Amino acid sequence: MSSILESAEKNALELNPVQLNSLISTTGMSEETILQMFDETRNKFPSGGLTEAQFLEMNNSESSDSNPKNNSLLHLVFNTLDQDHSGKIDIYEYILTVGLLSKQEPEVSMKCLFQLCDSNRDGFLTKDEIANLLSIFFLKFSDDKNAAERQENESLVKTCMDLVNKAFGDKTQVSEKEFRKHCAENEELQEMAQSIHAGLVMALAFSTLGFY
Repeated sequence: MSSILESAEKNALELNPVQLNSLISTTGMSEETILQMFDETRNKFPSGGLTEAQFLEMNNSESSDSNPKNNSLLHLVFNTLDQDHSGKIDIYEYILTVGLLSKQEPEVSMKCLFQLCDSNRDGFLTKDEIANLLSIFFLKFSDDKNAAERQENESLVKTCMDLVNKAFGDKTQVSEKEFRKHCAENEELQEMAQSIHAGLVMALAFSTLGFY
C-alpha cells in the first residue's frame, strides 16, 4: 500500500510527456512557460497539490480580504480547478485551468461559467445555481458601506437573472450543451460569461505573475 501511495505522490510531482503535450496543445502556451510554471508551483507546494483549506489559506494570505464573501467565491474557484473532483488540486489541473482561462476565448468563458455554477456537479444548471454564483460574484465586489454601489450591483444581478429566466423558458434545468447554445445565441449572456471569466482570472492572478 505504501508503495502505491509513494508512486501516486511521485506522479503528482512530475509532468510526463503526454501531460506536457496535452498542455501545449490545449492551452497554446510554450513548453518553456509550462515547465517554468510547473517547477515554480512544485517548489511552492512540494506535496504536489492543495486541499481546499490550503487553497483558501493561501489566497487569504495574499489579500486583506478574508471575509465570508471572498471565501464563497474562492470555493467556486477551487471546484473549477479541481477537475477530477478529488478534493485536491494537483499541479497539472492547476496549469491546465490557468492556461485555458488565459486564452480569453468565448467557448472557454462559457464552459468556465457552467462549471462555476454547477455547484452539485450533476452536469445541469438550475436557476438557483446561477443566481447563487451571480450574487457571490457581483456582490462580493460591493462595498457594504456604499449603498449606491451595492444597489447598482443588485440591479446588475437582477438584469442577469432576467436574461437567464428568458433563456430557460419553462425548463427547470439545462445541460452544458443547452447552456452554451443559449450563450452563443445571446450577446448579453456572452458578456455576462466573459465578465465572470475575467473575475476568475483576477482571482488567480496572484499565482500567474512572473510566468508570462
